[in-house]
Amino acid sequence: MRGKPPGLIIFGLIAVFAEAVAIYIYGGFIVGHFQHAHFILPSDLSAFRSNAAAMLGLRPLLTAREAGVTPYMYPPPFLFLAAPLAWLGAFWAYALWSAAGVGLFALAGRAAKLPWPAIALGLAAPPSLYCLAIGQVAMFVSSLLLFSLSLLNTSPILAGVAAGCLIVKPQLAILLPICFVASRNWKAFIAAATTICVLCTGSFCVFGIPAWHQFLTSGVPLAHAMLVRPWPVGFQSIMVSPFMAVRSLGGSLSAASIVQCAATLAAAVASWYLWYPASRVEMPARIMLTLSLVLLASPYGYIYDMSGIAAALAAEAIKSRGRFMVAAAMLWLVTALYIIISGISFVMGGFLLAIMVVYLWPKSLHPLAHAGANDVTTVANVV
Repeated sequence: MRGKPPGLIIFGLIAVFAEAVAIYIYGGFIVGHFQHAHFILPSDLSAFRSNAAAMLGLRPLLTAREAGVTPYMYPPPFLFLAAPLAWLGAFWAYALWSAAGVGLFALAGRAAKLPWPAIALGLAAPPSLYCLAIGQVAMFVSSLLLFSLSLLNTSPILAGVAAGCLIVKPQLAILLPICFVASRNWKAFIAAATTICVLCTGSFCVFGIPAWHQFLTSGVPLAHAMLVRPWPVGFQSIMVSPFMAVRSLGGSLSAASIVQCAATLAAAVASWYLWYPASRVEMPARIMLTLSLVLLASPYGYIYDMSGIAAALAAEAIKSRGRFMVAAAMLWLVTALYIIISGISFVMGGFLLAIMVVYLWPKSLHPLAHAGANDVTTVANVV
C-alpha cells in the first residue's frame, strides 16, 4: 500500500503533462482559424457545409474558398446534420457545430451514468480537443455510440434509433448488431433497421439522386483510396486501425487486410461475450471495452473517434479510485502526442487499443468472477 500514492501521483502528472501538450497543439489549431482577416472554417467542417449548401442549392452563400471544398465522404443522411450550417456564417457554423457536439456528448455521458467529472475529462481529452479543432463529426458519433450501448438494456428502442443514426458513419457501427443479438434485444435491432430505412429514404426525398450519386461515385472511391495508397499520405497518420498500423510498418496491402480481418473477427467474438446476458463485465467498463473493440473492428477509424473511450475510462478510474489510472495516463499521453509519434515512426493506435482491451478486461470483471477455489470451499464450509 505504501507504493500506491506515489504511483497515482506519477500517473496523474503524466496525464496532466499530456493534457497540457494537447491543449498546446490542438488549441493552436483553433487559434489558427482566427489569424486571418475573417474566421476560416476548418477544412473538414468547410467540406460538410459546402456539400450541404450544394445539395440545397445554396452554394452562392459560401465564399469562393468554401465553395471549392467538395470532398464528399459520408452517406447522404449525414446532410441532415450538416444542412443547418449552410445558412450560417463561418464562425457561427463552427460555434453551433462545436456546441451541439459537446452538448450531445454530455447528454450521452449522463445516459451512460458517467459522473460529471468523467464527462468533463472526456471532453477535455486529446481526441476531443482534436475533433473540436478540426470540426469533425466524431463528437456526434461518439455520442450516438454511448447512447446505443448505455440504453440497450433499459430503453432498447431508443438504443436502436441511436444506432440507426450511425448510418452517417456506418463503419463504426458494425459491432452494434452483434451486441444487440447477443443481449437478445430484438427491439433495438428492429428500431435500428427502421431508422436506417427512414433516414436513407428521407435523404433521397430531400436531397435527391445527386447526393447518392456523389457519394457512390466520389465519396466511396476517395475513402478506399485513402486506405490503399502508400504510407504516409493524406490523413493516414491519424488513423488508429490495425490495418493502418501494419501499413505504417511497411506491410503489404494483403498483410494489412489479413491482420484487419483477424482483428475484426476477434472484436466481434469479444463483443458477443461482453453483451451476452451471462457477462460479468459491468457498466461503464462494458461500454469502454466495446468502444475500443469498435475501433479495432474497423479499418477506417481515427484518433478523434476515441472521445467515448476516454470518458468511460475516466469513469472507471474514478470509480476504482485509481485502479485504471495506468491505462488512462497511457491513453492521454499517446493521443496527445499521436501526430508527432506517427509523423516520425508509425501508427500505434491499433496496438494501443489492443493492449487496453487485454489489460483492462480482467480488471473489469465483476468481483464474483475472481472467486477462486478457496473462496468456494470457504462458502461450502460455512453452509
